[in-house]
Amino acid sequence: MKKICFYHPDFPGGGAERITFDIVKYLRKMPDEYQVHVVTQHLKPQFMSTEESGILDVVQLPEDLVSLEMSLERLFNEHRFDVFVQVGGGCLPFLRRIADINGTKVVFAHHNEALWEKKMIVNVKEELSRTSAMKWLGWILFRKFAYVVLGKAERKAYRICRAQYDYSDCYTVLCEGYRRGFVKWFHLNPDRNKIVVMHNPEYDVEDVNYDKKNTIIYVGRLSYPDKRVDRLLRIWKMVQDKLPEYDLKIIGDGRERDRLHALARKLHLERLSFEGFRTDVSEYYREASISCLVSSVEGWGLCLTESQANGVIPVSFETSAGVSEVLSPDGENGFLVKPFSLRLFARTLVSVARLPEEEKLRLRHNVVRKSRQYPVEDICEKWRLLFDSLVSNG
Repeated sequence: MKKICFYHPDFPGGGAERITFDIVKYLRKMPDEYQVHVVTQHLKPQFMSTEESGILDVVQLPEDLVSLEMSLERLFNEHRFDVFVQVGGGCLPFLRRIADINGTKVVFAHHNEALWEKKMIVNVKEELSRTSAMKWLGWILFRKFAYVVLGKAERKAYRICRAQYDYSDCYTVLCEGYRRGFVKWFHLNPDRNKIVVMHNPEYDVEDVNYDKKNTIIYVGRLSYPDKRVDRLLRIWKMVQDKLPEYDLKIIGDGRERDRLHALARKLHLERLSFEGFRTDVSEYYREASISCLVSSVEGWGLCLTESQANGVIPVSFETSAGVSEVLSPDGENGFLVKPFSLRLFARTLVSVARLPEEEKLRLRHNVVRKSRQYPVEDICEKWRLLFDSLVSNG
């Protein structure tokens, strides 16, 4: 019996949590071989689907580091985990010590673009500076130069990622482009390192609807530092009169919700609806013609592969190697827009919406085929083999 534990700082919170659920669901088919636990510091059961709640028994841990260390020590002593998978989050300085005492292998699952922390550090600092005119002026005149031009943000991001790599036995990334990036930044031997590429899986959709409505959707968190849904509202302002037959639906929730509602009123946006959080978004994907992603930071973008699986044509800023891999080749499996031109995105969106119906139908079949390059069973089996390898071979 192999004992696997997944740790998430927040659960659920986004795509990474769905992948953990996929892996747990797969391993639960082999109850005599695997025992799987999920632990988190911030449990949000209201965002879990009925299926997730039925399969996952998530243990909530304390928030402060001292109590977290003591709780993890007790968990390790009780269960003697063979593999501990940390899915994102900051460095846990005590993890290596606890793992070594218990003979546990540590996997760090990096579920974002390489050195994404660099962008997030800058974006969060910028957002905090908007709270007052003086802070904003200080950011523009002094701090932004230090963080962006002088490389303060990149140095911080490097230290975070390097520490995660050093205390893990295996470091998983989402695509080959990220692996090459880390090999370069960490000065690793390209042929001998502990980085493993694990694509995010996607489910086949039975009975895909190819007869779409004139609906454009965004599916995801309403979060300023990374998702930047405010950009999509400004883009919609540019195109709503050019696409009078289309409407825009925002599916998701988050801290940015009230500001986005206010911005929509300020811009006098028409045919726009905020649908809120939904545990099941299949009906939105079934009817939508186009999906949009306007993030500043994006590792893989499960909303992109979900769109593809449902025959929805994705349009996204080309923010990362992961996004590029999912939508490549550009114009065949989706549309990539150079970051972060709102006008160029608006022109691309109008162009896609105005394509002849036969061309849209061709693209819908294309994107469905592309999504099937990431089958759930194959990728979950790859995770299982990784766990077996770590336990058997050290």
